[in-house]
Amino acid sequence: MTHTAVTAPGLTGLLGKRAPIGLALPLPLARAWRRLRAPLAALLCAGVVAIEVLIALVLAWPIDRAELVPAADDAAWVRLDEVPSIASAAVIESEDDGFWDHGGVELRGLARAAWLDARAGRIAFGGSTLTMQVARLRYSGDAPRSVARKLREAVLALRLERALDKRELLEQWWNRADFGNGARGLRAAAARYFGKPVGALTTGEAVLLACLPRAPRAYDPYQHLDAALARRDRVLARLVARGHLDADAAAAARQAPLVFTPR
Repeated sequence: MTHTAVTAPGLTGLLGKRAPIGLALPLPLARAWRRLRAPLAALLCAGVVAIEVLIALVLAWPIDRAELVPAADDAAWVRLDEVPSIASAAVIESEDDGFWDHGGVELRGLARAAWLDARAGRIAFGGSTLTMQVARLRYSGDAPRSVARKLREAVLALRLERALDKRELLEQWWNRADFGNGARGLRAAAARYFGKPVGALTTGEAVLLACLPRAPRAYDPYQHLDAALARRDRVLARLVARGHLDADAAAAARQAPLVFTPR
């Protein structure tokens, strides 16, 4: 019978490496393994996340608010009531449409991301809620992507949800998100790209800025304006479909010229 050595990129790929199993399997078994390795790896990762979340729900304590609340005289901090409501709607609808309902972690999104990562053989897909993104922005810094980091952020997200309400979490996101070109936070982004205060942003400008943190380099309007506008227009269409914006207002936002500050 023909035998073949197989590797396990689906599981070990989650950790960024490929390691041989060290077994020579009959060819039919090797083929079966190749078909099953991705869903098995995803199932394993989802199981680990579920266990971690269960532990966190029982044991996690709220994060100290003092670690998150800005100084009273922090001029760079933007309050949520200053943020255009259409911008917040754009972020929630495009990034985390269950934001108002979940407790910080969406297991379905994490399981889907784990499955896609297993197929890709690397950590490439997010699955993070906005609360998990706040955890990453506040606590992970530039740490490389890994399953361990994702699990840590899931636990931190649960702790954040116990410390802050949803509006406070959304405010945290707007002030910590990376908008590219050195702009951290919405106030800095509005000044960097349009030379405006946050309250003066048009619908088209606000929704464009809401799209940038998804991939600040790929959607850099100075380098990849077509990609940034294509994503903005998709989000505008979603906002219309979900009742946040009427079709005429969305059309006007698409057609309005964008005047960027010099780079």
